[in-house]
Amino acid sequence: LSGKSDAHTKLDMVYALPCNASDFSDNGWLIHNYGEETVVAPGEDVYVGLEKGDMSVAVTLSNPYTTEDIALEDSLVTSISISGYNGTDAASTYIANGIHIGSSYDDLIACYGEPTEVNEVEGYEEEAYTYVTYLVDPDDYYASTTIYFTDDFIDNIIISNH
Repeated sequence: LSGKSDAHTKLDMVYALPCNASDFSDNGWLIHNYGEETVVAPGEDVYVGLEKGDMSVAVTLSNPYTTEDIALEDSLVTSISISGYNGTDAASTYIANGIHIGSSYDDLIACYGEPTEVNEVEGYEEEAYTYVTYLVDPDDYYASTTIYFTDDFIDNIIISNH
């Protein structure tokens, strides 16, 4: 939530987005492709999972700079989603200042102050929830951290920088 978007894991690795997908694979993360894609086309994004031991995260792989298709492993990671819904130890993956899945709304505000935006979504078929967004630059929605809450506790963190 500073001038760059950081995510830590319990292995004390820091990933500043955007970064090379190989930064993850070099540290033992495996790509779990949700679809049939094996490449990222120029100017396009592919959504995949990354898995390492008991951890998994969803990421966006992007190809913003080339005019050719590139392998998933050669693309850029431009967003990461840490979720409490995937059954892994998401609380061991955290953003700066120790904020993680399960942290409270009050913990977040104490660490980062008031968010750029607060949105409350009424429940109909599903439970009501709140999400907040912090922007690095108020005019740039591509560099943001969005945090979702259910019952005032974090259940999803999405960091984007592309």
